[in-house]
Amino acid sequence: METYLRCFASEKQHQWAHWLPLAEWWYNTTYNEATKMAPYEAIYGQQLPSVITYLPGTSRVQAKDSLLQSHYIILATLKDNLAMAQNCMKQ
Repeated sequence: METYLRCFASEKQHQWAHWLPLAEWWYNTTYNEATKMAPYEAIYGQQLPSVITYLPGTSRVQAKDSLLQSHYIILATLKDNLAMAQNCMKQ
């Protein structure tokens, strides 16, 4: 979770607390090599929930559409930053 927040905070340092629920979701749905499952699966005994891909303009409420678009951009940025961090750790 610390790595997740570090990757995000490098670009959005003043907003890190706003994205803490996404960090918690990421942690609870990430596969753990030691347990061979995600914490969510271990606790609830069911498959992980999936994230529906955002399609711009699908919401009739402009504020909601803007929020979903913002979340989508942040998740894409985080994915890229985490991939770079993992590659650095491998090297």
